Amino acid sequence: MAKGLPPELSGPPILVGDLREVPAELSLFPGVPTEFAGEMRPLPDRKQVLLADGENAAADFYVFTAVPKAGRIWGVVLNDLLLTFDPASPNKGNNFGVPWIPISIRNFEGKEIVRVYTDEYGRYNALVPSTWTSTCRRRAASARACSPVCLNDPGPIPDPENPGSSSSTPGTTRATGASARIGTSSPAR
Repeated sequence: MAKGLPPELSGPPILVGDLREVPAELSLFPGVPTEFAGEMRPLPDRKQVLLADGENAAADFYVFTAVPKAGRIWGVVLNDLLLTFDPASPNKGNNFGVPWIPISIRNFEGKEIVRVYTDEYGRYNALVPSTWTSTCRRRAASARACSPVCLNDPGPIPDPENPGSSSSTPGTTRATGASARIGTSSPAR
């Protein structure tokens, strides 16, 4: 490693960790062969740093974890029967955004992994566990994990006042019959 250069220009560091045999395939992506399979190579937990008197070493170790990036879900819940004319609303002149409804995001087994609520304009966002990504021609075949999003989900949710029990979402009602209405509007005169 050249002395005095920034880490991105100085090349890879000289590793001085304990020797170990490199596995035949990647641990994060089983089935993908490694570059130095079967060779004895030093672990990347220590590196050689050349210093003169009074100098400090840069702490530029690059840490790798096998945790994938989080998936971001965002959306808007709209009522197709109502329009909004509020000048402060981002939906002005468009469909009414349904405020404060619960949204449940579940894993492939149907278990709730996160619950969020829409804001005053019907928008919501959440972070969910993700998997690896790939670039392929047929998008329908590459989904490793799907997260169903259930809008206006009444629960049950864990009751914070009674640990171990659950309750419905406060303030929601189940609509029965065909007379259900979302949102508010003034009665016709």
